[in-house]
Amino acid sequence: MARNVAEWRREWMRVAYVHWAFTDVDPIGEGIITYEFAQALSRFIDIEVYYQRGRIFQLDAPRVKMHRFRWYERKYSLPFNLYTLTKVIFSKPIHIIHQFQYTKNLLTLSTFLDISYIVSGFLPYKFYKKIHGIDKNILGTNLEKVESKKLGIIDGILARLEYRLNKYILSDEFFLSRVDYFIAHHNDMMKWLIMNGCNKDKVTVIYPPVNTDKFKPAESEPKNNRVLFVGRLDRHKGFHLLCDILPELVKEVPDLEVTICGDGPLRSHLFDNILKKRPDLRRYVRHLGMVDRAFLPTIYKEARLVCNPTYYESFGMVNLEAMSCGVPVVSTRTGAIPEIVKEDCGILVEPGDRFALKEAIIKVLLDERLWWKLSNNCRRHVLNNFSYEVVAPKILKIYDKVCRV
Repeated sequence: MARNVAEWRREWMRVAYVHWAFTDVDPIGEGIITYEFAQALSRFIDIEVYYQRGRIFQLDAPRVKMHRFRWYERKYSLPFNLYTLTKVIFSKPIHIIHQFQYTKNLLTLSTFLDISYIVSGFLPYKFYKKIHGIDKNILGTNLEKVESKKLGIIDGILARLEYRLNKYILSDEFFLSRVDYFIAHHNDMMKWLIMNGCNKDKVTVIYPPVNTDKFKPAESEPKNNRVLFVGRLDRHKGFHLLCDILPELVKEVPDLEVTICGDGPLRSHLFDNILKKRPDLRRYVRHLGMVDRAFLPTIYKEARLVCNPTYYESFGMVNLEAMSCGVPVVSTRTGAIPEIVKEDCGILVEPGDRFALKEAIIKVLLDERLWWKLSNNCRRHVLNNFSYEVVAPKILKIYDKVCRV
């Protein structure tokens, strides 16, 4: 009987995914994860995706609808954004808001409208900085108290309202107590939530899925020694490490090819420092710049190895997409990566260890037997743990649990 009730509820259940930007080129992590969740769950329920800007992903699922809404960028914009979100969500009945990056706008909205609120991947900046030494506020700038007498009358009222909301109502303690369910993307995230007062009955670890039909292995083994890097070219992603070991890699692997997808501030480090001093290395490097996401599966299939030397990664969809294509991964022991990339699917090194990174890349490229073992295990591991068919039922159980109608 319970199963029939759940199936009946899913016929009319409508879930809202809200994210600030969706782009086909250089998408940020939360946007990719939102996209994958929408694709996986649209087979069972109606998904309403709200976004602020960007060229949207081509969501071909019939039960997914994309909505673009206006988002105010002014400093004291909370009341305006609450009004905008209320208007777009009231246009159709929404039963659950599922967000992949915590914002106080949606927390306030769900509280006032009594809508179930689920958060995936939430982790405060102080946790990142304490555990991983990341000097970056992933939750945005902290609001500071502003003297209203220095502003106009309207701006002064809005500033005081937003300050009081953030200090007294929308504190981290209130957030942990108000959210209906947390979906952590790795075990450290779940441990932090429980240690800081979150009820252990409303938090679980569910890894984001990947489209295994789209990201699938090539029909034959790549006839090259191509190393692929996909991501933003900055120090956080460890791109400079790959650049620095390039001369040593060429000595050990004469037919090496390094393909780079992405752009960022360290592009100059590669071209102005490394390649300018060693012009002979240019023939080993191919920089594709920003790549449309539709072409990524083909690029993965043409690679023999994916290198992701990041200093910290909350989850790491690049590793998952590569493994789904049967491409072994060389990455780092940080964040969720050790839980995703098992020993028989790739090689992990400590963040910042150039020597270990170089040795791991050379080992995978030159050991034919090891490459076949890792490649076969990668695809099998993804199918068993990260496919739509595996992840979607787990999320649906949570939706059934928190839905208040």
